[in-house]
Amino acid sequence: MANERTLLAWSRTALALLAASFAVVRLTDITPSALRLALGSYLIALAAGVIAGSYLQWRAREARIHAPDPPPRGLTALSLTMALFVLTGFVVAVIALAS
Repeated sequence: MANERTLLAWSRTALALLAASFAVVRLTDITPSALRLALGSYLIALAAGVIAGSYLQWRAREARIHAPDPPPRGLTALSLTMALFVLTGFVVAVIALAS
């Protein structure tokens, strides 16, 4: 059951990223609209990556649960961390250009 809870946690993260993309594109007043669309698109791409990565991680762990070998470590958390660092830089650039 822990595997399913992990999948749901990743799904909530993806949903939050999609909500943030909507908020950036529709609810903010960042002056260059291209910058607003770029940030929203990045958030959507990040959400899609989280969705795909979470499913692949779930499927691999399901297979490992039924296998006798010890589970290897995945790169999903590292990938998400790096993508969030890029997002942080993006947000800093948006704030700097908007003020």
